[in-house]
Amino acid sequence: KDVVDGKLAHLLKSSKDLEDIIESQRFENVKERVGYNAVPPAAADLYLSPKKDLSWTGLP
Repeated sequence: KDVVDGKLAHLLKSSKDLEDIIESQRFENVKERVGYNAVPPAAADLYLSPKKDLSWTGLP
C-alpha cells in the first residue's frame, strides 16, 4: 500500500507541475496579445553617431 501511495503522490505532483506549465504558457500568450511581443527599434535608430560630418567646413 505504501508503494501505491508513493506512486499516487508522485502522479499528483507531476499532474500539478504540468498544469503549472500549461498555465504559464497561457500567460505568455496573453502577454503577446497585449503588445509585449513588440520588436524594439534597431540600435542604429536609437543613437545618433557621436561624430558629425564636418567635411564641408574644410577643417583638417
